[in-house]
Order: sequence, then structure tokens, then C-alpha cells
Amino acid sequence: MWCFRLLIMTVCMIPLAAHGQTLLSPVDPLSIEVDPAYPAPFEIVTLRVIGNVLELGESAISWSANGKRITSGTGVRSATVTLGASGTSVSVEVAAISPDGARAVGLVTIRPTEVDLHWSANSYVPPFFRGRALPSAGVTMRAEALTRFRRANGSTLESNELTYTWRRNNHVLISVSGRGKNIVEVPTPPLFGSHILSVTVTSSDDTYRGYASERISSYEPVLLLYHEHPLFGVLTNAAIQENAFFDDREATFTATPYYADTAREQNDYIFNWGVNRSLVPGSEQNQITIRTEGAQVVAQIELIFSHAVNWLQNARNTWNITFEPTTQSGFFGNE
Repeated sequence: MWCFRLLIMTVCMIPLAAHGQTLLSPVDPLSIEVDPAYPAPFEIVTLRVIGNVLELGESAISWSANGKRITSGTGVRSATVTLGASGTSVSVEVAAISPDGARAVGLVTIRPTEVDLHWSANSYVPPFFRGRALPSAGVTMRAEALTRFRRANGSTLESNELTYTWRRNNHVLISVSGRGKNIVEVPTPPLFGSHILSVTVTSSDDTYRGYASERISSYEPVLLLYHEHPLFGVLTNAAIQENAFFDDREATFTATPYYADTAREQNDYIFNWGVNRSLVPGSEQNQITIRTEGAQVVAQIELIFSHAVNWLQNARNTWNITFEPTTQSGFFGNE
């Protein structure tokens, strides 16, 4: 899931307060809380005023956006504003006047941006696979933050103009964070675990800010079985189901360990085949050929996958293959 967020906030105070002809003491500035904190273009943003000195519930509060009043009234602590396209900004001002005449002001400028977080693991998927390589235990994953930070003149900020702060479970990854570091490699979550990978992106003057995060879980390798046709090769367009039928006496099958560790040689992959609960000796490759005799034979094929180096990598699957050769009629009768 991709997240899009941004916020730039400046808060100031105009401590102008008068009661009759008496100038009151300055009060603390007002702060404006923005929700969501990193809004995207055209998003509706909720603004809340925060202050500790004035009694805001009894104060006259006025909200304006880009100089135009949007709401006002006694104790109006929140307001909403709709942002524009990327490259635009909205300057929001809130002013509060207490019953005794003390006045405080808060300002915030919101510039929407977008951050996409793309990731994939260094795990095995076959060529032309249209899905994502999912993480399994003991492998690494690559993440990239794609930003769309646009200035008012239409130009975009490039990655080398931005600072990327990467976090895993809210802990800053100092070694991979920094200016222009929009691509990182990090370990995948532990077996059966998950973690939250996030990135905060800021411009050098902190005018533009964005954020994205993803919860990433660890998966076990998945074994799929394919028929290797004598003419067309491995038929990767259709995996063998749990129960399958073949109108022949012989068939060759190829196993594919999706999401297995690829950081080392694939020679480290170990395949142990069994047929009808009997281990097939010397069958440590990803292929097996089944030959049968008779009109109908059911072969229960079991495969156990493991890794010679990464002991966290293992998977198991079973298929029931029914061989039912058809009787062909030739020129001299049945053959």
C-alpha cells in the first residue's frame, strides 16, 4: 500500500493586546495541528488550534486561508481547508482574542506532496512473473522512495535535493539515511514476523515534507509444480493443482520455489521428492519424471524444499496425479 503525505509548518505570534489604552503582556504563540500531517494534493485537511495561555474555549477565534476568512466564532478551535494541486500552497492564519483583549496568532503554510514507497525482496520469482518478489526469512529487500515535490513555478525537487530519513519500527536507520538516499537495502522481517518500514522526506529548508510507510510481513517459500511438455517445455502458464489428471503413462514435472533466497547460488537449493510415501533416491534437483503402467495409476507426489545455507528456508507440498492413458484407435483397431 502506498502512502502520500506532506506538511510544512511555521508558527508565529503577534503579541498585540490592548485593553483600553493599556498594552497587555505578550502571550505564547498559537500552534496549529494539521491532520493528516502529510496531506496529498486536493486532500481535505483538518486544522486545530493549540494554546496554553489564552482560554480558547472563551476566546473569539477567526480562521482564514490565503487571506480569505473560512470560519469564526467563540471557541471555534478547528477548521477545514481543501488543498490544491501539487505545487500550490495554502497559508492558514488563526487569530484568537480573549475576553480581556489579549490577542494571539498562529500561522501555518501547507504544501501538498506525494511519496510512493516501492519495495521488493531479493527472493526468487521466475522470469516474466508479474507479481512482486515477496520477502522470506534470511533475505534482503530493496526499497525506493519516489517523490513528487513540486515548486510553485512547476519545477520538481530531485532526489539529490532531498533528505531521506528511513525508519524500521520507528527506529531511525542512520546508516542508510541522508541526503539523496532514496534507495535502501534492509533485512527482511524474521520468520513469521513483520515490520513497518517508513521514510520521511524533507527539503533542505524544511519547506517541503513528505512521508510514506508500509507494513511488510515475512513469507515462507511457496512450491509450485509445472508440467514439462516434451515439445513446448515447462508450461509455466498453469501450475499443477492439488489433484490433476494426465492422459498419458509418463510425465515430467518441474518445481519452482517462489520467494526462496537468491543471495547465493541456486545450487544451494535442495529438493527431496517422494512418490506414494517412498523417497526417490538421488532426486535433489527440481525435476522428476513419473512413469506408470496399467490403465489407471494414482501417484502421490511429495516435495520437501530446503536450503543448504539459509536454514530458515523450507517448504513442503503434495500433489495427487492420476495417470489415465487413453486408448487410441488405429487403422488396425485398438492400439
